[in-house]
Amino acid sequence: ALAAPGDTAGMPPASFVGSVVCDAVTAILATGRWQVWASLDRMLPLLAEACPEAFLNAAGEALEGDPPPFASLFEESSLSAFGGTGWVGLLWGLELLASTPNYAKPAGVALARLASLDPGGRNGPRPFPTLVSVLSLWGGEPESSPVSVGLILEGISEGAPDIAWKATLALLSSGVGAAGPTIRPQARRWRIAETAQFREDVLAELLPERLINGCQGRPDRWVAVATALETIHGLAVPALVSGLEAVDLSLWNEPDQLKLWRALQTILTHQEEEVSPRPWWALPQGIVELIHGMVERLDTHIPPLRYAGLFSHIPFQGDPQVAQAEERLKSRQIEAVREVLREGGIGGIVRLAGYIGSEPALGLGLAEVCAQEEVVDVMSSLIETSGSANPALVRVFIMKTGELQGI
Repeated sequence: ALAAPGDTAGMPPASFVGSVVCDAVTAILATGRWQVWASLDRMLPLLAEACPEAFLNAAGEALEGDPPPFASLFEESSLSAFGGTGWVGLLWGLELLASTPNYAKPAGVALARLASLDPGGRNGPRPFPTLVSVLSLWGGEPESSPVSVGLILEGISEGAPDIAWKATLALLSSGVGAAGPTIRPQARRWRIAETAQFREDVLAELLPERLINGCQGRPDRWVAVATALETIHGLAVPALVSGLEAVDLSLWNEPDQLKLWRALQTILTHQEEEVSPRPWWALPQGIVELIHGMVERLDTHIPPLRYAGLFSHIPFQGDPQVAQAEERLKSRQIEAVREVLREGGIGGIVRLAGYIGSEPALGLGLAEVCAQEEVVDVMSSLIETSGSANPALVRVFIMKTGELQGI
C-alpha cells in the first residue's frame, strides 16, 4: 500500500490495506513497555511512515504513562537489540513525521515531551537537538501557512513550556537553520521540509516575543538570555535587550541581580576588546550603551556583591608568575574592600561575606584597609553586625589586625 503506483490489478483497496497496517502498528506498539520500543529500534521509522496516526497515538500514550516507559528507554539503552542507544529509531520516526506538514505539530510536541524525559548523556542523537533541528526547518514558512515554527512552538508550550522556551532560545542562537532532515520516507511521496532561511519577522519579532514572554517572573531565564546574547542572531538582539531593559531589576533578589550583572559585565568586557577585523560577536554600539546602562542600574542595587568573584579564588603556590598574579589579585581585593566600606560600611562587608567562598581573604583585606586608613571601632561593629554567621571573617580580621599593629 505504501509502494509507488504500479500494477494493482487483483490487489485489495488501498483503504483496506491501510486500515490493516494501522491496526498492526497499533497492536505492535500498544504494550506500553519500553523493551518493545527498544527492540524495534531502527524499524520504528518504517512503522511511523506506515501509519503516522497510529505511531503518534502510541507514542503519546506512552509519554502519558506513569511512569512513562521512555524514561526507562534512556536509562536502559544498553539493552537495545542494536546496543548503545535504543531510542534512535524513536527519534528518527518522530523526526520524519515532524518534517512533514501534516504531522509536524503533533510530532514536534512528542519530541519536546521526550526531551523533558531525557537525562542527557554523551551518546547521540538526543531529543532536544533533534527538536531544534526540526523546528528550524519551518522557520521560512509564513505564520498563515498550515504549519510554521510559531504554530509548532505554540503546541509544545501547552505540554512542555520549559522545553518550548529553551528551544526558542536555541533557535535564536548562532547557527540558525538546519542542514535538512536526517531521514526521509522510504515509500511515501510526502513533501519534506528542506533547509530554509528564517524569515526576518520570525527572527526579529516572533521568536524574541516568545522568549520575552517566557521570561516574565523568571530572572533565571533573563540571565540565560544575557549569557547567550553574543551568540544570538543580530536581528533578535534589539528586541531582547529592550525587553530586558524594561524589567524592574529592583524586584529581583540579590543573587539573581549578581548573576545578571556578571553576564552583562562579561559582554562589556568582550565588546571592549580591540579586535581587527570586527569579530562576529561584536554588538552595535547602541546595544552596548544600553547594556552599560543596565550595569550601572545594577551597581546601585548590588554594590558589595559585584566584587564576590574576587574573593572566590583559591591561591596557588610556588610559580613566580602565579605569585605575581596573586599580588595583583590581593591589591584588587583591598580596593574592593575599600569601595564596599565607603558605599555600605561594615554592613556591606557582611553582605559580601554571605556570597563568597573565601571569608579569610575578605578578612585580610578588611584588616589592611582599616590599618591604612586608620578606621576605628571596626572590631565591635563587625562582631555586632556579623554575629556568629561569619566566624572565619571575624577571626582572620582580628589576627591580621593584631599582626599589623605588632601585637
